[in-house]
Order: sequence, then structure tokens, then C-alpha cells
Amino acid sequence: MGAEFTSRPYGGKTFRPRPEVHLDAEAGLLLVATPWGPRSVARKAIERMLEYLTVAKQDNEATTPFGRLAGLSPAANALRTAAMLANESILRDENKSEYKAGVELFAASFGEHEFTWVQAGAPQPFLARIGRRTLTPLGPQVDLALDLSDTGQ
Repeated sequence: MGAEFTSRPYGGKTFRPRPEVHLDAEAGLLLVATPWGPRSVARKAIERMLEYLTVAKQDNEATTPFGRLAGLSPAANALRTAAMLANESILRDENKSEYKAGVELFAASFGEHEFTWVQAGAPQPFLARIGRRTLTPLGPQVDLALDLSDTGQ
């Protein structure tokens, strides 16, 4: 399966931070972390996820503090665990005494016969298929950033 990643900047009156992106087409991995707070937090989330995913790829029996879910494939369990470890790292290092930073995350693993993702917040992924004119949203999300607008409603 070929992988191509494209993105578009956010426009309009609502501010959205620029995400940090890690794409490794050979490994079949895409990580997108949108920081709310210091940009370093998004990089830290990606680095923490890459650490675990590297270990999990080399050792299918790698231990995890979160356990595996029987209904998920090994790739899906690895993404789930990596995201949870990144979350714990940010909580422990950045938000121990008060919330200072957050990360919206989209992480996808893709191979010959499987596409798996975990998502918390932005960005919104769409599937573009050959021969189809419309894009299909993969994980519809409600963008609560609009709650910060000054419309008075």
C-alpha cells in the first residue's frame, strides 16, 4: 500500500496550532500531534510513542502497563498503548501540579492489509479512494475550538 500525506493550514478567525508530523512510509506509521501549549510537548508525545512502537515491533510480547484488548489487532494494541504512554508522560512531566499543555493526536499504522488509527481531537482524517470523487471522513469529530469564539451564543 502506498502512503501519501497532505495537509492544509487552518484558515479563518479560529486559531489552530500547527501540528508536528512524523511520517515513516517504510514502517507504515503516521503520527500527527497538535500542541496546545509549548511545541515541545507535541514532539515529546511523538518521541514517546516512537519509543514504544519500536520496542513493540521488535518484541511482540513487550510488556505494557495498560494490558492488551482481545478485540484489537497487535498493531491497534501497540498504537493504543503508545498513545496512553505519551499521555502519561505529558501528565507526569508537564501537568503534574496544574494543566499547562495538551496534545491532540492522530496516529495511524498501515500495512498491506490493515489500516489502524487512534485519535483524540484533531486532525480530521479523510479517505480518498481511486475512482471516487468524494472524500470519506474516517473518524468524525466535533471541533470544540469553536466554543472559544466570541459569538455570544
